[in-house]
Amino acid sequence: MTRLRSALLATCACAGIAVAGIASAAAQDRSFSIDPNSLLRGGTATVGTGGIELSKSGDGSFWINFVAPTDHTDNTPITVRVYMQRIFLPATCVAATQLMVAMRRRAGKTQWFTSAPNVDGIKPVGGVETTTFPAAANTIVVKNYVVRAPQAAPFRKLVAGDGIMLELGRSPASASDTCPGSVFVSQIEVKYTSTAAP
Repeated sequence: MTRLRSALLATCACAGIAVAGIASAAAQDRSFSIDPNSLLRGGTATVGTGGIELSKSGDGSFWINFVAPTDHTDNTPITVRVYMQRIFLPATCVAATQLMVAMRRRAGKTQWFTSAPNVDGIKPVGGVETTTFPAAANTIVVKNYVVRAPQAAPFRKLVAGDGIMLELGRSPASASDTCPGSVFVSQIEVKYTSTAAP
């Protein structure tokens, strides 16, 4: 009986360790922020107190550049969340925002470059490029872009250490752009899945 009890306790103890190990490896959502004021800009895009300003005067763009974190779970999507608003202009409108260019980089591999309308492995959530703003001024609108494994690159999957660079912009002369003034990019968040122990 004593030996049986010891064996049962040992089995439970081992099971407890196994369960703890599984729990510690459970998928977790993690994120980090990128300061818009630090980003490379193109065209008419400028930086002010409201963040990156994409004006009505002409095409403007900015580059989001990061490396997939070391604890990123291989081949799980990464979401780039772009916080935008219109300041002091109360009116419902649409801004002709667009994912223009994407570059993928991996050590030892050839850089992979794709551009609109066929950016490889990266799409806005819902598939809609434009951004709609509500009537209330200063309302934050978050535009989500999902980064997945490239389909045509000289390398496959999406793994920790991959370099990802996106060019996002606004084309105010487009017929789809009905916003009378500037659009501001105030924050950028990058969300990913990790199975590393907390």
